[in-house]
Amino acid sequence: MKWSTANILFADVKGYSALKDTHMKTFAEVILLAIAKRLYGISIKHANTWGDGIVIVCDKIEDVCESAVHLKDLFQGFNWKRHDLPKLDIRISIHHGEYLEGDDAFTGRPTFCGRTVVTAARIEPVTPPGKIWMTVQAANMLKQHMNGEDNPYFAIDSVGEIKLPKKYGSIEICTLRRFSEPPLSDQDLKEIREAERMRLKLGGVVDRDSDIRELVSGNQIESYGIVIGVVVNRREVLLVKRRDRSEGLDWMFPSGKKWPNQDEISVIEKEVLEEAGITCGVMRKIAQVEDHPKTHFRCSYFHLEPGENTTIVNGDTRENEEVKWVSIPEALAKIGSDINPDVARFLTKFATDSA
Repeated sequence: MKWSTANILFADVKGYSALKDTHMKTFAEVILLAIAKRLYGISIKHANTWGDGIVIVCDKIEDVCESAVHLKDLFQGFNWKRHDLPKLDIRISIHHGEYLEGDDAFTGRPTFCGRTVVTAARIEPVTPPGKIWMTVQAANMLKQHMNGEDNPYFAIDSVGEIKLPKKYGSIEICTLRRFSEPPLSDQDLKEIREAERMRLKLGGVVDRDSDIRELVSGNQIESYGIVIGVVVNRREVLLVKRRDRSEGLDWMFPSGKKWPNQDEISVIEKEVLEEAGITCGVMRKIAQVEDHPKTHFRCSYFHLEPGENTTIVNGDTRENEEVKWVSIPEALAKIGSDINPDVARFLTKFATDSA
C-alpha cells in the first residue's frame, strides 16, 4: 500500500434502519441510482456504498464539497411519497488528510485505510441530519481553493470543538454550505451544544427511541417538543390507544419526541411508520402549543396523508394497545376535551369538505 493525500466524505442515512424490506429495496434501486446520477460528472476517485452508508474520495476539495451539497439537495428535495417511502435525511462529514491506498485482499478492488478515514467516519454519526460537517483541515483546504474568488460558491461556519464517539477525542468542526444559504445562527449553535450534552450524558449517539426513553425517565427532556401526526384518509383519522395512561391520555394521535437538530417532519413521518406501518407525507402544520394542558410539553401538530397502502398494523405493541382508523366524529369523541382546538376545527372542516 502507498500513502496518498485526498479528501474523504462519509454519509449515512437517518431513518434507514427503521425501513421495511420493501422500502430498503426501493432505496437500493431508486435512491442510490438517483445519487449516482446526481454525482455524475464530478471527478470522484473512489466511491462505495453498503446499505445506507456512502463513502466518496476525491483528489480535489471542491469535488468532494460539491458531492456533499448534491447529496444534501437530493434528500431535501426528493419526492418520498411518490415512492411510498418515509422522509429520510442524511448526515455528511468531510475530512482532508493522508491515507493508505491499495488493493483489497478479498475483492482486488481499490481500498483505503488509515486515521484520516477513521476520523471522517467518526464525525458522521454526530453530524446533525441534513448538515455537512467538516474538519478544520478540510475547511482550510477549501479556503485556499477559494482564495481570491470574487463570488465564492461555498461558505464555511465554525461550530467549535466537538467530542467524537468511541473515545476518539475532541476535534474542531466547521459546517459547509453554499455562500447564498444563511449562515449558522446562535440558535443553531445552542441546539448543537444541547444535543452534544445529551449525547455525552448517554455516552453515545442520541438517535434511538431507547435513548429518548432514558432521558424522559431522567427528566431531561422538558425543553424539547412533541410532534403529533393527524393522519387523515378520506373521512377517517388514525388513532392509537396507549398502554400507559399515567398522563391521563387514552386514545390519541401518533406522536414522537423531537431532539435538538431533528426535523419535525422527519420525526412524525418516521413515528407513523413505526407505530402504524404505513408511509405518510406531511401536508401542512396545523397548530403549535407551548404548554400542553396535560403533558406540559411543547407540541406541534401536523396534517399527514397516507400513500396508497392504508392497511395499518400495531407496530409498537409495548406502548400501544391498539392502532385504528376511526371516523372523524368518533375521533373527536374518543379524544374529547383534550383535543387541541385548532386540530378540532381542522378535522371538523375536513369532514364537512369531504361530505
